[in-house]
Amino acid sequence: KPTTYQHHRDKHTVNHVFPLNTPSSISTTFGFDDTQALTFWVFSFASSHIGMSAIRTSIISSLGEIANNPFNLVGNEAWALPTWWPGDNTGGNQIFPDELTAGRQFY
Repeated sequence: KPTTYQHHRDKHTVNHVFPLNTPSSISTTFGFDDTQALTFWVFSFASSHIGMSAIRTSIISSLGEIANNPFNLVGNEAWALPTWWPGDNTGGNQIFPDELTAGRQFY
């Protein structure tokens, strides 16, 4: 007779949620085999990652500018992370100390 833990583990395995050896929706939609589906997902991730890398700097600076004007979130010295927070020791753990950092924090 299985223990309570074994019963719980067997009842809630990933196989019940995502059965093994079943085709993904992309495979069935486009008729891909496993290799083609994997290629599709790797290519999709890589192209979106490269695309985001290419425009990341402009997104960060735009977010920083927006944080400063019109929202006036930049440079408020009263806003800081707690001392125990693993943040920026050099910047005093300040939240939104300047536009560039604010842009990175939002990004």
